[in-house]
Amino acid sequence: MFDDQILHDLKNPLAGITGSVGLFLEGLLGPLDEDQKKQLENIELSAKKLTLFLKELSVVGCAENGQLTVGKTAFRAAELVPELDWIKRLAAKEEKSIALGIDEKLSLSADRELTALVLQDLLHNAVRQTERGGRAGLTVTDKKKDGLLFELVSNGSSSFPSEQLAHVFEKDFRTKHQELKMMTSPGAGFYFCKLAVEAQGGQIGIESRPGLTRLFFRLPAG
Repeated sequence: MFDDQILHDLKNPLAGITGSVGLFLEGLLGPLDEDQKKQLENIELSAKKLTLFLKELSVVGCAENGQLTVGKTAFRAAELVPELDWIKRLAAKEEKSIALGIDEKLSLSADRELTALVLQDLLHNAVRQTERGGRAGLTVTDKKKDGLLFELVSNGSSSFPSEQLAHVFEKDFRTKHQELKMMTSPGAGFYFCKLAVEAQGGQIGIESRPGLTRLFFRLPAG
């Protein structure tokens, strides 16, 4: 795994790219034609993906070294929705949609940044698995003493073999099962999600059958 200095060095030029692209897309550097705007949006979305992967690697490195700091605060689950905007735009470009079911009143006690990263990873994965014209979904429900339940579903035709479900959150799963790489999150992916959720006192799981894959995690309610 990369060390913190290398990750920091990678983040700096990436921030410069996203900042410059943002100036163009906001119209601050002059008008754009449709083709120019489309290409800049593609660059922005690719940069968003790379930013997510680098943040995940940083968290994994800290967790494996026993240095992961978790700062729990109370906040509303709906406050995380803006963090998912780039994934909604990515889905639209691929002629897919995302259904969100989050009660504005639901709150949780968790590390906001870590939780946002987990949601981005899992929703991005759900969109990747969903077939063109299909819909991925995210719902959050209150399970009372069990906390809040986050569920992410995709309606792709593929599914994980039942004998592999117990292993999808292992660090080297994607490397060992290249035939399933399109169903697993790139980067640190599911392994990162497991570390981030469990560091907050939560649990994560998966169910999969032809036509539907469901990833879910629980975190303490606020």
